[in-house]
Amino acid sequence: MRFVIVILLLVYATPAHADEPPTRVESYGNTILVLDAIALGVAVPGVIGLYLTERGSAGRVLSIIATSVGGALYVYGAPLVHNAKQRTKDRSYLSIGMRVLGTGLVAAVGASIGELKCPAEDKNCRDIATGFVIAAGIGAVAVSAIDIKWVAKRRVVVAPSPGGAVVGLDGDF
Repeated sequence: MRFVIVILLLVYATPAHADEPPTRVESYGNTILVLDAIALGVAVPGVIGLYLTERGSAGRVLSIIATSVGGALYVYGAPLVHNAKQRTKDRSYLSIGMRVLGTGLVAAVGASIGELKCPAEDKNCRDIATGFVIAAGIGAVAVSAIDIKWVAKRRVVVAPSPGGAVVGLDGDF
């Protein structure tokens, strides 16, 4: 009889599971919002300067520098924040991919629409560049919003303790 009880216990017994500690979701999207606003605030005047200045002028060089710095901050700023907030590199790669591919695809569509407005014989038509720039701006804002809303989050573990609570961070490794 004891043998049957031991066998039944081994077959039907389930391992004990500890309860999951209480957690809450913390967003760090505001940090990314500030970085993206600075990036676009530097890049947009640079792009406008590219339209307004002549080739070879000092203003053109400053516009190229501003556009490059703003673009680099836009592409790499949010992934650096994801790494600083103890997220896995997957979040950083996702953010870079969205920023490069998402913005690039939207900009390419804008350039295609701008090309439709150019006459075939006009070699200096600016509608292609205008469509590209406007669509890239729209794409940048949209990708930034997606990154802030859905990617820039981390789970924080809140463990009760005598006299208060202990807060710890939980990451994906």
